[in-house]
Amino acid sequence: MPKTKTIGLVLVAILATAAVGNFVYAQSSGASKVPDYIIVAEKARDQARELVGLAASKGVNATRAYALIEKGSAVLEEAKSHMANNETARAVAKTHLAMEYFTNAIRAVDHTFVQEIRKDETIKGLMNLITRLESRIQTIRDGIAQSNVSQTVKDEVNTHLDEAHRHLNLAKTALTQVQPDIKTAAKEIRSANNEIQQAIKTYREALGERPAAANLREKHGRDNVRGLDYRVDMKELDSLLKNVHKDSKGIRERHD
Repeated sequence: MPKTKTIGLVLVAILATAAVGNFVYAQSSGASKVPDYIIVAEKARDQARELVGLAASKGVNATRAYALIEKGSAVLEEAKSHMANNETARAVAKTHLAMEYFTNAIRAVDHTFVQEIRKDETIKGLMNLITRLESRIQTIRDGIAQSNVSQTVKDEVNTHLDEAHRHLNLAKTALTQVQPDIKTAAKEIRSANNEIQQAIKTYREALGERPAAANLREKHGRDNVRGLDYRVDMKELDSLLKNVHKDSKGIRERHD
């Protein structure tokens, strides 16, 4: 997909340059050059069809792009009619408009590819975050199991951790379904994080009554449960969500 995205961007640049360059060329060189400009437009149409067809074969919704190509093709036929009637200025204007439609068709699928790539990267980041939180849950479980707090406290902490793990499983389900649901996954991750916070809070409160269990690192060589910073993970979650909400500027259509 990244390779296809790159192809799209390259074609957009080529066609945009051709549209402007040939428009100026046709105007400055007289009627004899207009047929060449039309040929360039036809090649642009063919390239647009090829790329949009490729996008569609990859599962991209190319309805809008196909519509733009059809509009451009219709306008290009008008340009040919004007050319046949020796209406050079009109032929050039219509050809230029057709080129814009073809270029916008490519931009439309390229935009979709960019969004899909961004979404894939976000899903991967969320899955990595889930894995890290699962590891954090296990770290807390191990630390609590070897601490000197009461069994009642241990049970309460593990209840919160069980609930956190349940939320993470729901997040994974949301991300691995046919149509990944990032919004739901993010909600479940936040809920899991809240349960982890509660587990740590319960443990910290117990430590206030049981100083002997205060330093798990010294006693057991494990991470200090009190030092686990959940805020870092939520900052990362916010960053991932900002990434998926980014959007390119929409395609502006011209109407003659």
